[in-house]
Amino acid sequence: MAQERARREALEAEAERQRLRTVSPEAGPWTATPWPLLSERERADAVDTVRAEADRILERAGMVLRPIETDHFLFYSEQPRARQERWVRDLDRMYRMLSHEFEIPVRPGIFWGKAVIIVTDERDRFRLMLAQSFRHMAPRWVDGMFFPMGPQSYVIFCVPPRDDIFAALLVHETTHAFMHRFISPVRLPTWANEGFADRMVARLMPENAAIRDRRRQGVAWIRSGGHPLEMLGWYYGDGSWPGEEGIGYSIGYLLVELMARERPDAFIAWIRAIKHGMPWEEALRREFGATPASLADALVRWHLVND
Repeated sequence: MAQERARREALEAEAERQRLRTVSPEAGPWTATPWPLLSERERADAVDTVRAEADRILERAGMVLRPIETDHFLFYSEQPRARQERWVRDLDRMYRMLSHEFEIPVRPGIFWGKAVIIVTDERDRFRLMLAQSFRHMAPRWVDGMFFPMGPQSYVIFCVPPRDDIFAALLVHETTHAFMHRFISPVRLPTWANEGFADRMVARLMPENAAIRDRRRQGVAWIRSGGHPLEMLGWYYGDGSWPGEEGIGYSIGYLLVELMARERPDAFIAWIRAIKHGMPWEEALRREFGATPASLADALVRWHLVND
């Protein structure tokens, strides 16, 4: 009887292991234990490790690509070289902007080795890479995802039809990769985690149509009577995020934008406190002088009269 029970439990555990995950990799669990600093030799070895893993990911998907390599990224794509160079320039600009905002050196870099970016033109191949290498099944509407593997950072994309959408997606998901490595892997609350990534898109490319659509949706929702307090508790793992028509993304972006505009130093201090392990509500009170309710009310008041 005991042997049969052990065998059944082993089979159930294996079936669970084989099942593809559908919850966002951002759901955690994540620790506030700080990332250790790497020596120059450890950093070089880390680059070799992620390069070899990128080759394995590509091989499993039937792809052979040579990367464009920068100080911080290994960028693999099936796109023409000129288009690849455009995307890489955006990533390097994003990296410099984030380093400046958080007052950290641009070199040697925040990533474990370098961040790997893989871009395919084929949706089926994109989904195959996610399933084979990350045991993940994304919704059909998803065109890009960041996957942490311990300290390593991999961002996988399928190119959508519009360049402006891809430009926004590239910066958004790679911002997640940067924030995974900033101080510790602990995440901001879901609304701020996503809102911060969209704010980086807006800062780099303020005329981007995708981010302007995000803003219009959020402002219209508020002016039609919506109030964001409830969504401050929405989370990847319980199905509440991102809400109907993805409204959580729009409101998260507007909230982060409000905080960064009104009190930029306190906003950064809030992020740092969370990354060191303080609950976000406590950090909001101590570093920003607000509560979730007062922050939500401030957003409504602002956007009832401001675009």
